[in-house]
Amino acid sequence: MAPAQKKQDRHRLLWQTPMAKALGAFTCTEGLVLFCDNDPNVKIAEFHAWLKQRHGVDVEALGVCVRSDDHGGLGLYATHSIEPGERLAEIPITALLTAKAAKCAWASRSGVFQRALEVAEGEELLWLYMIWGRQEPSCNWHPYLQLLPRDDPLSWLRNPEALQWLRGTPLEGSDKVLKMQQQRHERLREILGDLAGSFEDWLWARHCYLSRSFDQAAFPRSEDWGSAAMVPLLDSMNHHADAQVQARYGEEMAGLWLPNFKNSNPYNPGDEVFHRYKRCADNGTLLLSYGFCVPQNPHDHVDRVIFEKDPGVSLAALEAALPLPPERLADGRVLIPLEEALTSTLAEPSEELLRAAALVNGQDYEENSASCHKKAQVCHWLLKALRAMMQSTAFEVHPKFMAMVNSSGTLGRFASRVARHRLKVRHDSLGISVLPSKGHASRAAAEYALSHFRILHRVATNDLPNKSNTTAYGCVTKCLKNLSAL
Repeated sequence: MAPAQKKQDRHRLLWQTPMAKALGAFTCTEGLVLFCDNDPNVKIAEFHAWLKQRHGVDVEALGVCVRSDDHGGLGLYATHSIEPGERLAEIPITALLTAKAAKCAWASRSGVFQRALEVAEGEELLWLYMIWGRQEPSCNWHPYLQLLPRDDPLSWLRNPEALQWLRGTPLEGSDKVLKMQQQRHERLREILGDLAGSFEDWLWARHCYLSRSFDQAAFPRSEDWGSAAMVPLLDSMNHHADAQVQARYGEEMAGLWLPNFKNSNPYNPGDEVFHRYKRCADNGTLLLSYGFCVPQNPHDHVDRVIFEKDPGVSLAALEAALPLPPERLADGRVLIPLEEALTSTLAEPSEELLRAAALVNGQDYEENSASCHKKAQVCHWLLKALRAMMQSTAFEVHPKFMAMVNSSGTLGRFASRVARHRLKVRHDSLGISVLPSKGHASRAAAEYALSHFRILHRVATNDLPNKSNTTAYGCVTKCLKNLSAL
């Protein structure tokens, strides 16, 4: 045997040892390679090869590629210019991963796979398939599943600090669903054993599905899919609120295109190609569905207000008088959903909200006929409710002023000018909230909670532009000059 061949054989035996396998070594016909299993470049190359060899999708010909972004994740990037009216990315329908595809893939297998088909269906069956396929090289979607985020994309649901930030917001208690999921996974684990993976695996699959899947109803002839669709390549695009995207889902291909509008801008080589996950999505929707928030999101709003209810007012009477049905809370208060939400650009609270404030106190309200004193009284009730909502949040601070401190130590807009120096010296004693640093698991939850608080704060402190003396808030200024002391 030639010396070179002996050396190659020794290397092959070396890299086949348990330690080498643990480090991620493998052999190939071109030579010996040592790599880390978590190397994104290797996974991206395998994913690109899988698209081309199995589904005939040549990303180079498409003019895009998947690569690491500036935030430690992955994104889709243009490799040549993409003009308005041209395709951004496209993939065959056969490449989509659905519950139906998972069922077909396991139909020819026996044993525990048949038991899985008996005890799980729909999206739960798909999650089981994702857990198995991420670890199993023979899985038809293995390169794609390997490319999905390694960690749970909605991990904030199990982060105590993130949940603390959500106190007093509509997302408080969002983690309760995990208890039911844990019970369901335990039952499946008893039947399926290792095929069901760990509870962490279950949440990973569930949350990748919830945060990345495409609506089943958007595709033709999808009635028997049994779930929404995981769409390789297309789901590599990150979200941007201003992204210009046109979806074209046919019977054979699913694609996203750059619309040919007057204001459409082309993508140049090296530009990241974005998708818009949901139109006009507020941070509550983004956090709950995708695990991130957009700072200063213009679509943020407060669409419900919680009132103390007069004992003589029945819930049935409120239901009959309000456009949306109210909800009685466990502590006796009543939650009023709003058709016209409170926003950061609100000029005046709606008559709907003012009437709700009157109704829960046993009175009615009509803007045009109400006296200025009546308007001021109704606003007093509303502001009292909003301030109570503020006090239940994570931003309950010193009663004389509101203050926020960024992670860098700089004061936010809530700090009064007079108190700035004193605040810098006495952060702890004044109970100032400090936002988590960027990249921290609880940062997105804190940003959402801050936006929710800011809207409440702006309305509750009567800090609204363009108040007229004839409107309700104008009457507050005129008749209740001591409202700030309430």
